[in-house]
Amino acid sequence: MPFLVHKTWSESRALVVIAGVLTIALWAVSLWLVPRERLVVPLHYTIYFGIDLSSRWQSWLWLPGLGTVIMLTHFVIGTLKDDTTWQRVWLTMAVLLNILLGLVIAALAYVVRSGL
Repeated sequence: MPFLVHKTWSESRALVVIAGVLTIALWAVSLWLVPRERLVVPLHYTIYFGIDLSSRWQSWLWLPGLGTVIMLTHFVIGTLKDDTTWQRVWLTMAVLLNILLGLVIAALAYVVRSGL
């Protein structure tokens, strides 16, 4: 596989591994925390109005899907850059966005489990 010998993989291996592990963790946690027994789950919660968007439990899976797309897009853009600093910036952004998506999933799980 030629992308494994590219500069991004050799010089930023830790960021690539962290982004991959976070993406797998997003999928695992989402599938573990999503309440499949409920017909409708909240997708958005505000402190003023409470739950203002709800849907079937399968709709919750767009969050880890978005994390996967973000990780792959940032990895591809990072491999197109010749400067290692920009490669690390793109990979760091992928890691940070996956962390934020993980916090969103955790917040939604808290709202569902606490019955707010």
